[in-house]
Amino acid sequence: MGAKERRWYNKVKGIPEFKKKQKERNKTHYAKNKKADNDKSKAYYNSHKEELKLKKRELKVKLLKLIGDKCIICHKPKGIIFLTFHEIHGKTHSNNNLNYYFKHYKDFIPLCLVHHRAIHEIAKLNENNFKLVMELIHQLK
Repeated sequence: MGAKERRWYNKVKGIPEFKKKQKERNKTHYAKNKKADNDKSKAYYNSHKEELKLKKRELKVKLLKLIGDKCIICHKPKGIIFLTFHEIHGKTHSNNNLNYYFKHYKDFIPLCLVHHRAIHEIAKLNENNFKLVMELIHQLK
């Protein structure tokens, strides 16, 4: 796409009718190519499994340095396997997308698996209890 076409595209992509048609085209394309795309992804993962696992581990080590390597509730160092990161604003995000963690690392706190599970169980019980727990955690941070 040349500069002229890109300028035109940038102008029309904000138009609601264009957005609607683009969304329909994307849905159609996804429906037609879903299986083939999934097969490609699985094949790539299977052929690069060890390399991808190593890269993910290296990224998580960097995250531990950025966010912290101890649970902020029990203060025990848990290491790479037993430590999780909890999003303090309650937003949902993909656990597999480590780039999101790097981009928003200030929005995460390190928790051991036990305390992370406990926070989510409290959230299921009552929204007010969850807000209270999150306020206490903000004070710990």
